[in-house]
This record gives sequence, C-alpha cells and structure tokens, in this order.
Amino acid sequence: MDKYITLASGSTSGQKRKETLQQKYPWIARRIDSNNEPEMYCIWCTDYNKNSMGAFVVGTKKFKKDYLDTHLTTKEHQKAAYAHTSQPSDQTKLVHLAIDTFSNIIELLDLQEKNKTELVFDQPPITLLPSSIGLKRNLITSNDLENQTNYSTYKNPMAGAEFLHAIATVIEESVLKEVRKSPSWSLLIDENANAIMNNLNNFFIAKMLNTDNLMHFSSDGASVMLGKKNGVSTKLQTLNPFLTNCHCIAHRLNLAGKDVAKDVPYFEDYEAQRLYEDIDLEFILVTKFLADILFTFSNLIKIFQSDYVALSDVHIQLNAAIDSITTEFIGNGDDPDDIDYILPTFGNHLRNYIFELNIEPDVLPIAFKEFAIALVNNLCLRFPDTGIYNAMKIFDFTQVPIKSNAMALYGEHEIKILGDFYGSSKYQNGQAFPAKVNKTRLIQEWREAKLFLKNYHDFDFIDGWRRIFTNSQFSTLYPNLSEVVNYSLIVPLSNGNVKRIFSHQNLIKTKVRNKMKLKTLNSHLMIVMNGPELKNFDFEKAFDIWQRFLRRINK
Repeated sequence: MDKYITLASGSTSGQKRKETLQQKYPWIARRIDSNNEPEMYCIWCTDYNKNSMGAFVVGTKKFKKDYLDTHLTTKEHQKAAYAHTSQPSDQTKLVHLAIDTFSNIIELLDLQEKNKTELVFDQPPITLLPSSIGLKRNLITSNDLENQTNYSTYKNPMAGAEFLHAIATVIEESVLKEVRKSPSWSLLIDENANAIMNNLNNFFIAKMLNTDNLMHFSSDGASVMLGKKNGVSTKLQTLNPFLTNCHCIAHRLNLAGKDVAKDVPYFEDYEAQRLYEDIDLEFILVTKFLADILFTFSNLIKIFQSDYVALSDVHIQLNAAIDSITTEFIGNGDDPDDIDYILPTFGNHLRNYIFELNIEPDVLPIAFKEFAIALVNNLCLRFPDTGIYNAMKIFDFTQVPIKSNAMALYGEHEIKILGDFYGSSKYQNGQAFPAKVNKTRLIQEWREAKLFLKNYHDFDFIDGWRRIFTNSQFSTLYPNLSEVVNYSLIVPLSNGNVKRIFSHQNLIKTKVRNKMKLKTLNSHLMIVMNGPELKNFDFEKAFDIWQRFLRRINK
C-alpha cells in the first residue's frame, strides 16, 4: 500500500510535483482498482464503515487538494477520526474550532487582516482561526504553500449573488430605518416614466415610508414632473399638501444658458464647426469672449453639482457670479462722458488678445455686452428671491447680521412667510391636513432664537445646526422653529447625486454585463452609494440574512 499521493500541479512546464501528505492527511492512502487505475481512499472511514458508499470508502480518482479539504469537514470522517483515536486528530480539532467560530465573521475577518502577509487565499479555511482560540497555526510551512496545487476552483454565481443581496439588504435596512426615524424627508427624481406615480406609491408602501413627512419634491423641471394638472408633484400634493416643489438648480442653470443664446441673435450664427471656414478676427474675438464668460458660468455649475448645496449658497454663489459678469463684461453706464461710467475689464483670454493686437475695447461688438446682460437677466429670472426656499435662507448663520441694531428686523418678513405656509391647515380632496407648526409661537420663538444664532456665525449651514441640535436644548425650547429648520436642512436643491448614481450604474452594468438583472444592479448601487466603512458594517447580520435564503440544493 502506497501512502504517498501525487497531486497534479498547475505548472506550465507540465512537470508534476510530489508532496508527502502523511502529516497533513494521515488518513489518506493510494491503491490500484480492478481496472489497474490508481485511486485514493480514506483509511479511517474504510475501517469505521466498510459498507459505506462514500467516495473516500469506495475510492475516488479526483486527486485534488480541495477535495481532501472538503472530506475533512464531513460528519462521517469526523466520526471515523474519533473512532480511530482516543481523541480527535489535530486537523479534526481545527475543523470543529473553525465550524464553532465561523459565525463570528468580524473576528475571522480581523484575523485575516492582521495576518494578510502570512496567509494566502488558497490556504485551507480551517487554518484561519481567531486569535481567541489560542492555538498556534503551524500546520503549513512556506514550502508547503509553494508546492500546493490550486488548479481546481469552485465558483457558484448564484451563491455570489446571494451574498451580494444579503450585504445590500443590511445597508438598505439601515437607510430605511434612518428615513423612517426622521421627522421629515425629501424626494428627488430625475428623468421621466410612464407610470411614475404608481411606482412611487408602491415604493412608499413596500418601504413603509410615511408620506406625511415628505416635505420636498425636486426634479429636472419637466412638465411630467411639475405640471399643474397631471404632474407628479401635483399628485404627490394630494398625499401631503405641505409638499414644496424644487426645480434642480443645475437644470435651471442649463436653461438660463440656452435662453441667452436665443435672446442675442448675433450668436445664432456662431458655430464652432465653422472654425476652419471662417477663421477671421471677429470669429476669434467671439471665441475668446465665450471662453471667458462661460468659464464663470461653468464654475457656478460645478458648485451647484456638489453633494450638498445649502440654500444660502445658491444666492451667495449666484450673486458672486452676477457681480463677476457685470464687472468683466458689462461695466457701469452707457455714456463714456458720465463720471460713473466704467469700462468692462473683460476676461483673461479676451483682454490678453486685444492687448496683443492693440484693439480698442470700444470697437468690440456690442453683442458682447448684450449677451452678458441677457445672461444676468436669465439667471435672475431662473433664481428669483421669492417663495418658501428663499425665506429659509434666514436659518443660514452667514446671513445673520453682526450688528445688534440690525437683528431687530432680521428675518421678520421671511418667518411670516414660513408661518403662513406651515402654520395653516390645508385641505385636499375633502381631507383635512392639520398645520405642521403653530404660527404665532413660531414667530415668537424666532425672535428669541435668532439672537442665539449669532454665536454660530463662523459655522456652515449643516455643521452649525448639527452642533445646536446635539449639544443644546434648542429643540425643547423652540419646538416649532426646530421643525421648520429641519425642513430647510433637507431641501434637495441639486440632482448632482442622482447623476453620480447614473455614472455608477454605467460602470456596473457595462456591455459585458448587459444581462445583469435589475435586482443585482440595485444591490450593487445600494452598496456603492450607501455602504458604510468596512469596520462599521454588520457582517453578522448579513450572514444571518444569507443563512435564511433557501438552500441552493433545494432549488
């Protein structure tokens, strides 16, 4: 009987290596079957139950290392090991220890991380024991690792998908728990859909979301979203009349830019594709001018597509852009003889070009100034200083005046607008919706609390209110004002995050993965967009969810 097993190597040279496995697998042996072909079997299992029809009793021709490791974990082999010796072998002990501790995934992962320089991925899992067990890992030497074969790998796409869905479920439950716990939440939608309202209703029911707390609706401004009769926002307001509509600021900037081109006929004839046809002086001047003025415009777009944009940021950045456009491209006054007349300074590209060619600013096309004026007018038109959202600016600490005499009237008009909207009962389709706050108390609370806000003048909108709600009794002292402040903190001004989700989607569902199911895609997106840091993820909960899946052998 030959107790040395030859395992095939994955080497490209075709040579086969031999490895002595007596210490590691003392129960394995080799024999010749009736057809004069080699096979391996388990001595202990054969001695324990000769009538068994198991592969390692009858004999197997699968000379694969992972096949041996799988046999190690079978109950039949463990019983045979106990019967063969008065106590289980070291390898069998390790099997039991690994099985007993495998449910503690976090501890197992911590051990893998601490030993990442020692362990390799093809090492048998039974050697990855948590440090709390107290056993030394001296089963495999570096020479063993070099000689181990790994040409056989087991993969199961269905099992992988189940792990993916289990992880995504944990993250989704965490997100939904946070939304349900929140006193108010917002909805941001981009693009359109034929039955979008039905889908939203199904989503609210399936995720158990209370639409009474849905305070803001943001979209790209399409008629299917904001239509007064059949728009999604109009239908949502039948569920909650306190819902406010927000047209995405990035889309509004885009529309403002398009409107300018229509308002100035001079630029209708300007096309970049004519660069090689009409490379004249006027064409170059127009190109330089647009490069300068659109640079200011593009910076505004980048700011408005940030992960979070505060209400006051919109008007601060907008006013800064308007001032820049006015100074560089409009100037002040039309009569050069007027004492207040100021020539525009122009942008870097245009200013340097006319300086090099010694061109007087007076000879530049009048359409340049018309374009700049039209751009400013369209920005003001698309971002008016009216409505609920403009009134919420008073909660931004940067807007609070420093001088005491200015505090008396600060926010008085805006708080009344907010009180009229949130402090009055509303009726929809015969159903009464009670007021969200007490209007009179809201105004009283504001007159006291605004003096308190001066202490946070150096903080930004989010961080300042986080500190106030966390470290003070503000919510208890000013409950009505706190409610309205919460509404202002969740206004979805920009769809930048939604666009980034589309980008992630395109990276996940590529041409190669074009058959990916919607559920799988959603799980990937849930992990990418909402997944916590690895150290904060609840692996045990994900494992419990995975265990509840129907066993694949039963499917």
